[in-house]
Amino acid sequence: MNAENVFYKVTVKTVTTDPESGKQKKRSDAYIVEGISPTDVEVKVTQELEGYEFDIHQMTQTKIMEVVGSGAEDDWYKVVIKTEYEDARGKLKFKKEEYVVQGNCPTDVETRIHDHLGVTDFEAVQISLTNIVGIIK
Repeated sequence: MNAENVFYKVTVKTVTTDPESGKQKKRSDAYIVEGISPTDVEVKVTQELEGYEFDIHQMTQTKIMEVVGSGAEDDWYKVVIKTEYEDARGKLKFKKEEYVVQGNCPTDVETRIHDHLGVTDFEAVQISLTNIVGIIK
């Protein structure tokens, strides 16, 4: 991720036609999109979903530090880690960081975030399944 880029959670409403009944179905999907501004994110979503009828329903800037995915699994998890450090006065401080990690189950996700960060001085304080269907960079 570039220093100026941030991650946005974008909820997209699409309309599809059921091939059997011919009825239209509405659906909401959540994506994590990396971009420098809401306008940039909108352009990326439009390019990614070209050919589909959709509306961007909601766009929210997140506190996600990084997305860790392998492309093999379907599920995305929110992982919040807590690290501790000493400030200039030597006082112990805590910092929380948020990641989105792809995996099969919480145990797999915890292993993946430990391997990815390569740091043993943190605690995974939250690992929860999300409704994210994809990542757009």
